[in-house]
Amino acid sequence: MACCRECNALDRDWPQSGSKGVTTLPKAGGDGLWWAMLAGAIVIVLGLAFSRDAPVVNEGVAAYVGDLSVPSARVAEIAAGMQGNTRDARDALTRAIDESLWLQAAWDEGLVEQRGDVRDALIADAQAAFLARNPVRQPTETELRALYARSPERFRQLSGMRVQRWSFLPSRGGMRSAWDRATEAYRQLTAANGPVPASVLALADPQASPLAGDVMTLPQLRKSIGSEPTILVAQLGDGEFSRPVQHGGAIHIYRMVARDAAVVPPFEAVGARIADEFVLQARERLLLEELQRMRAQSEVRVLLPAVPGGR
Repeated sequence: MACCRECNALDRDWPQSGSKGVTTLPKAGGDGLWWAMLAGAIVIVLGLAFSRDAPVVNEGVAAYVGDLSVPSARVAEIAAGMQGNTRDARDALTRAIDESLWLQAAWDEGLVEQRGDVRDALIADAQAAFLARNPVRQPTETELRALYARSPERFRQLSGMRVQRWSFLPSRGGMRSAWDRATEAYRQLTAANGPVPASVLALADPQASPLAGDVMTLPQLRKSIGSEPTILVAQLGDGEFSRPVQHGGAIHIYRMVARDAAVVPPFEAVGARIADEFVLQARERLLLEELQRMRAQSEVRVLLPAVPGGR
């Protein structure tokens, strides 16, 4: 990048026609030397005109966020993990740039991370530090009751259900391999009209598939697998399989074995859940606003025009 800065400095300092004290190029040494100097000046000016705004492309680098490089390998890794994910429309390159913005924020905070996955841990620490400086207020009971009254059916709960899960970890060949195994398992599960084929069990990772069809309430299931997968499972009919979904660093397939009748719980039973969702959504809005602020104030230079596999 030093070359570009030197070229820009040369462009600014180059004598322009009509500038004060400069009317013509010097003619020292005869006409031949004069024409040689003029030709050299034209080459330099043309070179600047075509390269001034063009970034210097370094092999293996997809973009720069300030002085921090975004590796092309990281962009490809994110793109591989986005297969089938339509909930988040940002492309892989944008996600990688967002990561780098948070990493820069972590280093600006002076954070040092010793845990295994340094990148994710630093990002989590930077976000936690930001939220600690910008705490979200707790909602009042009046606000919570208003949210409940707006759509009580949204909190409909199953009194009991039996769920199965098959999980596919990236430890066996990476995230792309996990997606491939999950896709093949889903094909076999939906094609079978009887017991689960043994080949599906071979494709999955049993140690990460603890749900064996036990009867669980909806809150118990949410505590076990999280809110978003629970919403997905609750929409399945008896005997139906979910398509492969990614969460918690792995790919999962769920099956609704059976469930009891659904009921709408009273406010007192779901008030704490509504409060948690209120705070979570407020924090997500704050983090998004901070990310947009960092983007506006940071120098982001994209070197790759597009990333295969990104959305």
